[in-house]
This record gives sequence, structure tokens and C-alpha cells, in this order.
Amino acid sequence: MKTILISTIIRDREHYIDTWYEQIKKLVEIDKFNKYYLSVYENDSADNTANKLKTLDFSFLEGVKIQSEILNTKKFGSIISEERVKLLAEARNKSIYNNEFLDKCSHLLVIEPDIQYIPELILANIINIGEYDIISARSTNYGSQLYDDWATRRTQHDKRWHNTSDIPYKMEEVWSTFNCLCFYNAKPIKEKITFDSFNKRLNTFDCDTVVICENFRENGYNKIAINGAIEVTHER
Repeated sequence: MKTILISTIIRDREHYIDTWYEQIKKLVEIDKFNKYYLSVYENDSADNTANKLKTLDFSFLEGVKIQSEILNTKKFGSIISEERVKLLAEARNKSIYNNEFLDKCSHLLVIEPDIQYIPELILANIINIGEYDIISARSTNYGSQLYDDWATRRTQHDKRWHNTSDIPYKMEEVWSTFNCLCFYNAKPIKEKITFDSFNKRLNTFDCDTVVICENFRENGYNKIAINGAIEVTHER
């Protein structure tokens, strides 16, 4: 049995919350073997995101923590920016550590709030597929191209997935991955090996979801893969 902490960071995603919620609920309800906790970190939403999160019934979970803050941070689009990845790393780490659940959990499942996926496929092909230190699905904009091309890198020499039409359709070991839905061995995360904005190996700022893969590898957690047979679609 795995005990899984689901982690989501969210900002200005009021219109995606229903889908995000229903998918998580279905995943937990169809999984008769594993246990789930949820931690959500929200900050600086200008829409009704914070209030809507408070209306949801999470009684199907072992426990839930929803934290909201007003920090007046700058809002970014999907761009390469040192400030942006620093803020993302800080938010992800708050979601992971600012709760009482992590010490109870064997795994971490990070789910972005604005994606669609089939819970049955995630359960069978990501959560229950075997022992990886990090494993993700593949993210696309409805099949046209790989969405998460900055964080997905085949080798340590790559700085991104250069050809976004070269979509991996099978299980493939990679240097780093995230792809909007990613499953982590929680042991290194409990050891404070986690998201960051600075890539020590390259001596520069980098994608926060790449840096956690780098940090895992630096500490001997090297089994990292993308299961390209399983698609999540990122809402445009």
C-alpha cells in the first residue's frame, strides 16, 4: 500500500477547480488500495479561487490542508523567468511542507489545477506501475505538441525538449520531467531534497521542476521516467 500526498498550487483558476476536484475525487474513489491526503497552496488570486476551494467536500480523503495567502506577488504567464521559477518553487514547497501529512506518506503526487486526465490511466500507469523515484505522464495541448518542453529533458546536456512535435508515446527514462502531473518518491522530499530555482550543476537559475530532478540525482535517486503512453491535456 502507498500513502500519497496530493499537492496542488493554484492561482486564478476558479473556472478549472470543478474539473480538478472531480478528477481527484474519482482517482481516490477508484483506488481501493492506496490512501490519499491533499495539500493545496493558493496565493494572490484575483478571482474567486480562494473562496471556491473552501466550499468543496474533501471527506473522501484521509486529510486535507488548504492554505491561502496574500503576498502581492507578480503574476507571470508561461515564460522563462528567474523570479517566476523562484516563486513557483516557494509555492510548491509550501504545499508540500506546510501540513502534517508528509511524514505519513510514501509518495507525493503533484497535480496542476488546469489539466484534464483519465484517473483510471493515472492509477494503473503512473501510481501503480512500479518503483520510480520520479515518473510523469506526458502533457500536451490536446495532442498537437509536448506542452512541458522546458522541464522535459532526455539527457543532462539538454536545456529543453527542442522538438515539441517529437512526443514520447512510451515509457522512457529521461533526465528530468514534470508534465503537469508527476509522482515522486517521498523519502528524499522528507530529507528536504525538493523544488528550487537554482541548478547547482549548471550554476544558473533553471526550471523549478528540473531542479528537483537534479537534486534527486545528486543524492542518488536516479530512476526518473516519463510514461508517454499516458496523456494529460493542458487547458489553453
